[in-house]
Amino acid sequence: MVCKLTTFLFWTMLLVSFFGCTDGIIIENFSQGNDSVSDLHMEYVDACTSRIEIFAAGTPGNGIYPIMDLRINGRVVARFADVRGDAALRKFVRFSYQHPTQVSSNQIQVAFVNDHYVSNDNDRNLRVDRIRLDGVDYQSEHASTFSTGTWAQADKCAAGHKKSEWLNCSGYFQYASHGSYIKIFAAGKPAYGVYPTMELRIDGKTVKTYTNVKGDPSSRGFQTFTYSHPTPLTPEQVQVAFVNDVYGDGGKQDRNLMVDKITLNGVAYQSESWLTHSTGTWDQSNACAPGYKKSEWLHCSGRFRYASSGSNIKIYAAGIPANGVYPTMELRIDGNTVKTFNDVRGDPKARVFKTFSKAFRQRVVPEQIEIAFVNDIYADGGKINRDLRVDKIELDGKVYQAESPLTYSTGTWTSDNA
Repeated sequence: MVCKLTTFLFWTMLLVSFFGCTDGIIIENFSQGNDSVSDLHMEYVDACTSRIEIFAAGTPGNGIYPIMDLRINGRVVARFADVRGDAALRKFVRFSYQHPTQVSSNQIQVAFVNDHYVSNDNDRNLRVDRIRLDGVDYQSEHASTFSTGTWAQADKCAAGHKKSEWLNCSGYFQYASHGSYIKIFAAGKPAYGVYPTMELRIDGKTVKTYTNVKGDPSSRGFQTFTYSHPTPLTPEQVQVAFVNDVYGDGGKQDRNLMVDKITLNGVAYQSESWLTHSTGTWDQSNACAPGYKKSEWLHCSGRFRYASSGSNIKIYAAGIPANGVYPTMELRIDGNTVKTFNDVRGDPKARVFKTFSKAFRQRVVPEQIEIAFVNDIYADGGKINRDLRVDKIELDGKVYQAESPLTYSTGTWTSDNA
């Protein structure tokens, strides 16, 4: 059929995330904002786990102190009996638990399970100051924390955001994420006795400077540098920069920074990922020119810029030739051709489709995608008729059919409207 331009647009929504973690030798240095609160020490950690600490105290009833449950996704993973301390004086006991997988704060509940009340002098209650998840504090009295056991004059122990540290009835605190927590896993190579200086940048602005980055790059012994940010972040906002490069003495003195990865709220983003952009990685072809270098090294003063995920598009198509020439197909994003596929073959009648792929460093949604047929021909009463058949596209593993009622076409012939 004579269709000078065929375009399919795929309509719907998609959201994807990638997760990853590795084990390793790290050296920890915790920083909240600009305040350093611990010295460096080396230990072996499993970056795929989460450490949860609960700071709590109890008041007894009938001589019995509170029982406190820690729940992950609603399931009890640890029970702490006889919770004491001094709730009135805010002297809290720390209770610790190591979970075998990484968790986020919104998966965590702290529950009070043995409430008892006879009088104000015989009233068993639990006071939870905060939890600490992988070094980040979440306050029980924060407006984002949900409670099912906090008493208030207006509604007794009805569920709600009560802005209190107290569980007065059997119930739980459900925590929420209201900031961002960044870990940088890095090691440095010295020159002239001086180790690398590293900056953490948010939206291009330096928020923390780390001097004397040591570790052992050759054995992948990374230091871990931790930073708490007050607002939610995406990885695209995060940069790790190397700022004191030096090279001398014929290469005998060469200061470099090796960044294994960052984690943002427990999600790992690798420096060597094809999505990570570098302005300081040396390679043979273009020295330290900016690019996607797929390396953990910053050899020149420059930075890594991270990304949450790209997108991968697969097109399943087959073509009918005319005059010995098969269809030409274009992939378009936001109306711009990003890839042209010539000589699209396969067997449309037998539904034998060829697969055509394109990867993107940025995230793509289906509404941005068009598949176009650009070399149509029809002649000799239909004996010469070049056509393209598109079975479907696959975007980041999710399928969108060309024949779906949501798919819009500018080149499909029908008897009603050609």
